[in-house]
Amino acid sequence: MGAMIKRWLLYKGMMLCFVFVQHSELEARVLPIPAGTDGISRAVLSASSGDTLMLTTSGGTYHETKSVVLPAMLLSLMADPTLVDPPVWTTDGLRHLRLYHDLFVKGIRFDGGRKAKNAIRSYASELNQIVVEDCQFTYFTEDVITEHNTPVGTCIVRNTLFRDIGKIAIEFRTADMCRNLIVENCTFYRLGDQAVHVRQEAVPLRVRISNITVHNSNRGISLYNISDAVVTNSILTGCRVYAIRSSASTALTYICTIQNRRDYTRFPGDESCFTADPLYFDAEAGDFSLLPGSPCLTAGKDGGPLGDLRWVGAATIRAGRQHALRTWGSAVGIFLLAGGLLCTSFIYLQRRARKQAEQAALENAYDALEEQVEERTAELRHQVGRQEALLHISKAVQAMMQPSDLEEVVQTCLDEVIKLGLDAQNLAIHRVIDPEEKTFETYRVGLEGPFVIAEGRQTQSLFETWQTREVYYKEDMDRDIVDNLVAEEELVQFRRRKFDRLPIRSLFNVPFSQGVISVHSLRPSAFSDSDVDVLKQIAEIFSVGFTRLDDLEQLETQNRALVRLERLRAQGEMSAGVSHNLNNMLMGILGPIELLKTKTDDPVILEEADRILTSAIRARDLVHRLHLSTQGAEENTLRPVQIKSIVQEAIQEARPRWKDESEAKGIVIEVVTHLENMPPIKGNESEFYDTIVNLLFNAVDAMPEGGTITIQTQIVEGDMLLTCSDTGTGMDEETRARVFEPFFTTKAEVGTGLGLSTIYNTVTQWGGNIEVESELGVGTTFTLRFPVWTEPEIQEEETVCR
Repeated sequence: MGAMIKRWLLYKGMMLCFVFVQHSELEARVLPIPAGTDGISRAVLSASSGDTLMLTTSGGTYHETKSVVLPAMLLSLMADPTLVDPPVWTTDGLRHLRLYHDLFVKGIRFDGGRKAKNAIRSYASELNQIVVEDCQFTYFTEDVITEHNTPVGTCIVRNTLFRDIGKIAIEFRTADMCRNLIVENCTFYRLGDQAVHVRQEAVPLRVRISNITVHNSNRGISLYNISDAVVTNSILTGCRVYAIRSSASTALTYICTIQNRRDYTRFPGDESCFTADPLYFDAEAGDFSLLPGSPCLTAGKDGGPLGDLRWVGAATIRAGRQHALRTWGSAVGIFLLAGGLLCTSFIYLQRRARKQAEQAALENAYDALEEQVEERTAELRHQVGRQEALLHISKAVQAMMQPSDLEEVVQTCLDEVIKLGLDAQNLAIHRVIDPEEKTFETYRVGLEGPFVIAEGRQTQSLFETWQTREVYYKEDMDRDIVDNLVAEEELVQFRRRKFDRLPIRSLFNVPFSQGVISVHSLRPSAFSDSDVDVLKQIAEIFSVGFTRLDDLEQLETQNRALVRLERLRAQGEMSAGVSHNLNNMLMGILGPIELLKTKTDDPVILEEADRILTSAIRARDLVHRLHLSTQGAEENTLRPVQIKSIVQEAIQEARPRWKDESEAKGIVIEVVTHLENMPPIKGNESEFYDTIVNLLFNAVDAMPEGGTITIQTQIVEGDMLLTCSDTGTGMDEETRARVFEPFFTTKAEVGTGLGLSTIYNTVTQWGGNIEVESELGVGTTFTLRFPVWTEPEIQEEETVCR
């Protein structure tokens, strides 16, 4: 057999040398092809016989919009041997290559993309030669290397991987379509049908398969009517039907068929189906299978199998022992089985009694666990219901736009606490109106709807609860009849006045930031510790909501002030016109009177003229003062301003915005000051206060996740510098350049764009300037420079005041 192989290889080598010598006369070329689309098909158009189409891009993708048809000439298609990663060939056609002559392919990865049927298909009318080396074929829907009812002389496949193939990797199913097939050092992984399928009828076919691995395939190798076939040094594992099947004599040596899925105890197969039993050993056939866990079967990096064909004697000895055990172990096994049955029966009886006891204990433990699960489930449902109720109450509180909406909020709160199982018949919200007068505004809702809405109500007990921030719980109000000797008639009158005649027994008061929540029940001791926790959480929600309500009320007050200012502006415009007309009329009086005094010496006329002149001058002064008052103008509005106290006052007054409201949302903001004792600046206290508040609010808006605001003062070159820094989101260059423009804002829904522009106008009118530095993700710093009020000006101002 070895002599025949050598003669055949010598013959093929001579034939190949002849072919290459012939084509060398045609001056064969190497045509480089970079990665891209349709580059291979374009290169084929200019190729000549013997040329090599070389893919030159490492790991590059070569995409063809349709199948590449090679002309009837000898061509080589290969990757540049110096490439680190193989190039990838994809196509939109049914197959990558259609052959009409000899072809040599090397070092390319063919990717079918689960759309292409074939990688290489021969359409040659005469015998041709196909050589494939160092390639990869993945994701094809049918067969990889095949023919189209045309004869193939020799097909050689070496060092190649076939993975995720829909049907057959190497297929010459049509009878007598291949003369010589050589498959060496190849791996076949996840195949829909078979690794190799070859068929022979009249024309002899020679097959040599060696050093291959087949894993996870429907079938392994199918050889039909082939009398000259050799399969050696190969591993076939995970085959669902059979590993190797041949209808003629086939030489099989050193074949490992392990963990294949056919049950040979029920379906032993026929004479042409070789066993896949991993424990079987047949010395006469020269074939053996390794035991599971043998070091001669390993896996590759991607989980696919790789054949380690370094066979050792220890594996053969182990398989032989297994064969001997199966051959001679039956008789011994019967005796051992009988003894084992006796021992097993005794052990079984003991274990049965023990298991019954364990089963009883297990059932008891299971019942206890089931009770715990039910209790835990009920607790979780209650917690989920509590969170849903708190969410509904929170939404209702956040929806408040004015104090009159509180009635609906109180009704929602009562409905939700009843759903949670609280035994409550009515609920009231007592909102503090005047802490000094201890007056409250009360909204009380019962099961029949709202029945008390009172304003200006004085209650000492509610005020103490709100002031001390301690929960007040009255378990049974009827005890007052005995403990305090209160007449029953007085208790009835109290209930009629306070609870709409309901016989309230339990009373529960929970304070929050703006008042007290009261819950009442007809049953004594109606509230549990979990009910107390729920009401405390509701109180926290109300604290945030009422802070927002106060802000809305302040906003409404500010809007009314704006309307008033608009009216004053209109009045000012009207007064300006009136003043102008009055001044014109007064000039018409003053001029003639002055002229009249020069035209006469009559004392009576002069006296009357002086009288008219004095009245006209007074009228002119009155019109001037009226004009100044309606225009809001003042003569000399700049005063010395002590900045340290005003900054501290502004920070404290803005505390509900930057601290209380932020912490209610889970945001932590810290204000840090470094304020030195500075000389006064030239300005206006009210406008300086507004400036600090505006800077604080802008910094809070710029820190949605919290941060630090730092305000610092210092003397630089005789001027006072005030810096306000935040660690917020910062501004980009475009925003920073426009930040002082009127009506420019990044808060379209809540801002007017007038805050910073107003600050800019104020500072510049006082003779100072303002600068801003900002960086996205880092923060923003505003620097305000003011002129210091000099000592002579202070003395002059004090003199004027005295």
